[in-house]
Amino acid sequence: MTKQLSYNPLFELMDDKEITKNDLRVAAKISTSTWAGIQENKSVTMDTILKLCTTLSCRVEDIVQVV
Repeated sequence: MTKQLSYNPLFELMDDKEITKNDLRVAAKISTSTWAGIQENKSVTMDTILKLCTTLSCRVEDIVQVV
């Protein structure tokens, strides 16, 4: 069975913090193409994950899960 990534925890956290996708993307300095990959649950670099965690003051497991 193949495991996949899900960024649903990220989107839930964004709702909780009332931050828009564009505001987060700009604040974390993430490109639009990388953001598109996140929205499609594609793999991104650890650097991107670190940028998101730093911007949101959270842990990796708060934004991504393996399903």
